[in-house]
Amino acid sequence: MSTSSKQIDERLPYLSLWERERLHDLLTAESEQDWPRYEVLKDSFIKHLSQELIRYRSWQASAEERLSLKRKFLNMTGIWDVIPHTELKDMIGQVDGASKRPLLDQIANPWAALDQATLDECEISATDLKYCEPFASFLNRFEKEDGITYLDYLSGSREKRLHPFSDTICFRRSLEALLVAKGYVSTSADPLTRTIYIALSNADGKRRDLISVCYELVLENAFLDFYRNWPGAFQPYYLLRNMTIIALRFLAAVLEWMAERRVADPSLRWLDPYLPEETFLRNPELYQAYLTNLKEVFLRSNLLKIVQLNRRLGFPESDLGINF
Repeated sequence: MSTSSKQIDERLPYLSLWERERLHDLLTAESEQDWPRYEVLKDSFIKHLSQELIRYRSWQASAEERLSLKRKFLNMTGIWDVIPHTELKDMIGQVDGASKRPLLDQIANPWAALDQATLDECEISATDLKYCEPFASFLNRFEKEDGITYLDYLSGSREKRLHPFSDTICFRRSLEALLVAKGYVSTSADPLTRTIYIALSNADGKRRDLISVCYELVLENAFLDFYRNWPGAFQPYYLLRNMTIIALRFLAAVLEWMAERRVADPSLRWLDPYLPEETFLRNPELYQAYLTNLKEVFLRSNLLKIVQLNRRLGFPESDLGINF
């Protein structure tokens, strides 16, 4: 992060003036190696963050307040450049122990809920994903490791003693109102509130397919997993590499399943639950175009990203193991 006040204002517009000034002061103290001042400023900012997190979880927080705080927390991505990752994790753990977010009155199915013209957001507890179709059956079809499915990984399992790494999954038509970004963004995650954000519409406003949405759910869940459990000094490029590998393993399993299903049922009717109603892919040419998109946009482009990250981190280019 730059120490320029102007650049901080441009990059962090959803933060308050006080918050931007404190971050500028923190960066200045760090660059000048004024460690006593840095420690005072850092402790003050962490205390402020914890209070904002408690406010976000409050039963009294209005929808407008929570939306403002969502923007703020997402805008803080990269704050571990200023405040040590371990101290942020400790603060999050303390807030978790002191407060719990309000329970949702009912389980809404995001795949159906956002078909309502007046609804722009559907928020569910991560543990409730197992009750939302077609997400649950699809994610439960593929094993992340022996005996543990990707649904277990995302939603947790009491029987298998697995806790979910996210607290909330927020499905929206678009993430444009939450993020400071140029162009279309389909997914993000906030480690402070442990929330995964997923856009269910493409850049053109049309409904996305379930397979690409599930890929991004796994990707962002892996981010929160590694963020929470990272040992020692935080290394963002290692995390980016590892979370991408987890998601690519999921996609490889999905593509293998699709190849097997097409042989068993050339009609392609088995794809119907995972596609928007207006999509008609029983035409072999349309199906091939869809498959090519999955392979090129999601698989090959991210395999290339892994190669580049391996080079940067000094690993063999073809290494797809999880490293710390």
